[in-house]
Amino acid sequence: MNVGDVVWSGMSCRHIRATIDGRVTLEQLNRCWGVISPSAYLDLLKTRKNANLLVWAPYDTTFRAEYSRQVLANFQRLAIPHEVVTLPCGHYTTAKFPFNWMDGLALARFLRRTL
Repeated sequence: MNVGDVVWSGMSCRHIRATIDGRVTLEQLNRCWGVISPSAYLDLLKTRKNANLLVWAPYDTTFRAEYSRQVLANFQRLAIPHEVVTLPCGHYTTAKFPFNWMDGLALARFLRRTL
């Protein structure tokens, strides 16, 4: 739910953590990155009735699966309208074939239904 958690624990963000470890706490990092964290916008999304597409990858070593599941659980708990697409890949492999096609197809179908 917090980008700070992703930066703190994500495999591809190790260099960032190595630079700030011992100088910045996880709590401070979450406050700094809070403006772009999903947790900051859930209450706003709850008031809107537009559909949301949540695409996630359970083998993601950057935005770990536990964080994606937190987002999904909060959308469900707050009854925020959403659809979920699970891609059988990781963070960076979403840009590679066939996952990029799967992602694009899911997005195109979602847009066709909701626009």
